[in-house]
Amino acid sequence: MSRISIRKLTLLSALALTIGAYSAIATADSYRFELAGPPSATVQGHTITVRLVSVLSGKAVANADVYRHESGGYELRSLAGASQRTTRLTPNEDGTYTLTTKTPLSVGATLNLDAWVPGESRTIRGFVHVGSPN
Repeated sequence: MSRISIRKLTLLSALALTIGAYSAIATADSYRFELAGPPSATVQGHTITVRLVSVLSGKAVANADVYRHESGGYELRSLAGASQRTTRLTPNEDGTYTLTTKTPLSVGATLNLDAWVPGESRTIRGFVHVGSPN
């Protein structure tokens, strides 16, 4: 291989790594979760509605699969018994997602959320803080 070819190959490799690193960073900060309104208490339980927003466009993402995840109890010495429970949020036509819980959520509780967005290479992770129900 000539010296010029090696330099071109090195430059192209460095460029590819830079673009790959940039896209991974951009994806991590490209979405955020937010409450779409105050929580409400109903006969079925407490209802929380969230929105997944694209930071770049400022618009709600309507075609995602959104899940709440809760870690189960475990001892600090052993994570082998740890469990994680997930609940799929119900998608609404307006680009929001609804979670109904049978148990009340305490004021200031944090909901840990994951979303899978078509076209994205990884899961979007985030959270929302819950206020008091109506």
